[in-house]
This record gives sequence, structure tokens and C-alpha cells, in this order.
Amino acid sequence: MQRLRDWVDKIMGWLLVVLMASMAVVVFLQVFYRYVLNNPLPWPEEVARMTVVWLSFIGAYMAMRKNSHIGFNLLVAQLPDVWQAYIAVLGNLLVLWFLLVIVQQGIITMGLTMQDPMPYTGVSIGLWVYSVFPIAGLCMALDTAFKIWDGLPRRGRGNSLGVGK
Repeated sequence: MQRLRDWVDKIMGWLLVVLMASMAVVVFLQVFYRYVLNNPLPWPEEVARMTVVWLSFIGAYMAMRKNSHIGFNLLVAQLPDVWQAYIAVLGNLLVLWFLLVIVQQGIITMGLTMQDPMPYTGVSIGLWVYSVFPIAGLCMALDTAFKIWDGLPRRGRGNSLGVGK
């Protein structure tokens, strides 16, 4: 399981690097053409918009993987350790359900917009924009499923849910 997590993290990390670099190049080109050559290009705004969407969702996966999302656990922190573990599993189950809905609806939206081209680039909106929903959602769902699995009680494993305390 850990090797799969590391493999997905490596791919997503490289994807973030490529997206950031491409966005910097595209925005630089647009600024150069608009203000230096006084001849703005029509396509960089679309490419930059697609890149921001992908950066947001891939970044959300990386933040989830590192437990960096905002959380409100003041009340949960006051509970005994065993209850904190149960609530963590329950919370992760709800997150998993939500992510699976995102994946499902992303696939539906992709299918509905697969033939719709973007105005300037002509690329498929479904393929290049809405595909981020099932891809990032599936990665986040996979990570959440691993967190649930790691939090379940096991015989002889000790205290994943406070067993043995």
C-alpha cells in the first residue's frame, strides 16, 4: 500500500511541477505579446485557466495526503483517545463518500462535455478540464480509503482504535 501511495505522490508532485512551469511560461508569453509586441495572443487565457483548475485539484490531493487541510477538532480533542479514533474513521468514511460522488459526477460531466471545444484552443472541455474531477477525486478517495484502513482495529496490532489502552 505504501508503495502505491508513494508512486501516486511522485506522479502528482511531477504533475504539479509541470503545471506550474507551463503556467509561468504561458502567462509570460501573454504578457510579452500584449505589452511588448502590442499583439495579444487569444489562447493563453484559456490555457492558464485550465492550468489553475488542475493546480487547485492536484494541490488539494497533495494537501490531503499531508493532512494540511483546515480542520476543526477542538471538540473531538476533548474526547478520550478511543472515541477520537472512531470519529476519525467516521469522518473519513463521510469524506470518502463525498469524493466518490465527485468522481461519479465528474465522469458524467466529462461525458456530457466531451464534444464541446474551448473557443480559442479547440480542445475538449470534457477531456482537458472536467477530467480533473475524477482523476483527483479518485486519488483523494484512494488516500482516504488507506487512512480508513490504517485506522481500523486489528487483532494483535495494538491500539489503532484505542485497543489495548
